[in-house]
Amino acid sequence: MRSKLFLYMMFCCLATSWLYAQSESWQEDADALILMDQQKFEIESLEKARYKVRQVIRFNNNKEVDDFARVVVEESNLAKCLGISAKIRDKNGKVVKHLKKKSEFESAQFSPGYELYSESKYYWAELDWPDYPFEIEYEYELELTTLFLWPPWYPQSGIPVQKSTYQLILPDEAFSFNTHTIGLEIEPVKRQSKKGKVEWFWELSEVDPPEKEGYMSPESRNQQRALLFVAETFKLGKYVGKSDTWDNFGKWYRRLIADETTLPPAMVTEVNQLLNDEQTVYEKVNEIYRYLQDNTRYVAIYLDIGGWKPHSLSSVAFNKYGDCKDLTMLMIAMLDIAGIKSYPALMRTRDTGRVIEEFPSNQFNHVLTCVPSESDTIWVECTADNCYAGDLDYSREDSKVLLVKENGGEIVYIPPSPAEENGMTSKIKGRLTSDGLLYLDGWAKSSGNQADYVRGNLISTREEDQLEWVRNYVGQNLPKVDLSSFQTYNIEEKFNQPVKIEFSGKASNFAASSGSRLFVNPTIMNRRSKRSVPRKESREFDIYFKYAYADTDSVELQIPMGYALEAGPKPQTLETDFGRYEVNYEAEGNNFRYRRVFQITDKIIAREKYDEFKKFLKAVSKSDGSKFVFKKGG
Repeated sequence: MRSKLFLYMMFCCLATSWLYAQSESWQEDADALILMDQQKFEIESLEKARYKVRQVIRFNNNKEVDDFARVVVEESNLAKCLGISAKIRDKNGKVVKHLKKKSEFESAQFSPGYELYSESKYYWAELDWPDYPFEIEYEYELELTTLFLWPPWYPQSGIPVQKSTYQLILPDEAFSFNTHTIGLEIEPVKRQSKKGKVEWFWELSEVDPPEKEGYMSPESRNQQRALLFVAETFKLGKYVGKSDTWDNFGKWYRRLIADETTLPPAMVTEVNQLLNDEQTVYEKVNEIYRYLQDNTRYVAIYLDIGGWKPHSLSSVAFNKYGDCKDLTMLMIAMLDIAGIKSYPALMRTRDTGRVIEEFPSNQFNHVLTCVPSESDTIWVECTADNCYAGDLDYSREDSKVLLVKENGGEIVYIPPSPAEENGMTSKIKGRLTSDGLLYLDGWAKSSGNQADYVRGNLISTREEDQLEWVRNYVGQNLPKVDLSSFQTYNIEEKFNQPVKIEFSGKASNFAASSGSRLFVNPTIMNRRSKRSVPRKESREFDIYFKYAYADTDSVELQIPMGYALEAGPKPQTLETDFGRYEVNYEAEGNNFRYRRVFQITDKIIAREKYDEFKKFLKAVSKSDGSKFVFKKGG
């Protein structure tokens, strides 16, 4: 006799029209709606599992077609695509397009710009249709050779989901696995078949899209409802590991990299030539880091389990390229020549989320080099060319990493940089004419993450386009600015020094005139507009900034002869637990001096302080938008 669970799932597979009718009572006005999302993961052994996905999506208009009316399946040496099919039904339920096998789909070897070669292959098809409403349905099946890549369950999507299910089939009762839930409070159904297999089944209905708020952290934005899985014992290639503790996970990774620590003799000689007894530990680290930057480049080649196992150091040294793990192991080997102990640190970059410490598992997408110290640990980003040892950008800070030592692993925290290290200071001197034209000279200096932003943009911008970039950077709050010249400092060298831009030019319509009055807003380089103030009355998630920072702007204006300050906003200082704002000015004769300070001192602000945060930004935006009135003959 078939189980009730099996009959229920067969019913869901066949009753597309029933689901179509049911959707009318929930989210009937949605642009698009996932009627059914079914996922099935069946484990046969540590080296064999099958993952099957089926989705039925209804489209009521064309707003969501580009994002959801397609199917994309990735195949690799670790996950083989056994089959893929797709169909489109018109508003009458007639199948108007049917793709039945892989050869009917578009396909390509896909490698992003930083990959030289990858065994990944993509199959895809665009499934849009001109007449609305219409439905698409697609299925695909993957065969995995490792449980290291256990697919999670994301019942939530960017469009509403009528029903989502996840079926897990285990080989026997003894198979051990762990789960971690995010935003879910549902109990699975567990059944045991006559063949000794164990089935788990999760189901969720009427799932709204994720909440959207301004200033959201990556983890809040990306994973609001999810169920994560990990096998307590897994195998990747020939390497068996356990994920019951981070220590055991670290031991597995140590075994994976154990044979990648020998440098070719020629490189040993070159590294030794960089060192002398007078250098401090940091100076030695930085010298070796500069050697790495000058002699290698970031390129990824993913073969076999190459996404995790580093290539041999001899090949990396010979080819002079590698990905994050390759270059990290090369850096560690060179530091070892200098007698400096260092370790690889597996991390999840902060721009994608945060490592869940209570859930030991594969959560990583990057590797750093760590030189531990009781006083000042040095973190080295081996894939970057435009920074110094110990300099990390915002996507590496405020992160928990797995530090892999000789005998295991432990979670270590990389704290965020303070606001004063991510500073931007500007000074502009200008001469204002009676018709509102401003002739200006000035400079802007940036440090920390703000310097990374400026440096990265200027390095990646063609020389003939750099003037335009600087013009937009300087004049983002000006009606029209024309720069006659600019000069940059510390862009491609002296990475431990602030980036500086000097500029000269003019800004049309800087001041508005009315009769005998000029209306001037001196908040030029940095300004908070009304759009930066959140509109929601309440807050579901904490307030997140990429990094804490501090801006200080000074403006000195020479006002036209005969004009005097008639009115202006009052100087003010706003102090909060999470930020600070200060504005001061003075007018003497035809000289006007203005100074603005804005700081976000905490990159994460608790949602309980949302009202205070809104009030703070509202006051700042009002002040930043205020104008000073200068009257002729006043």
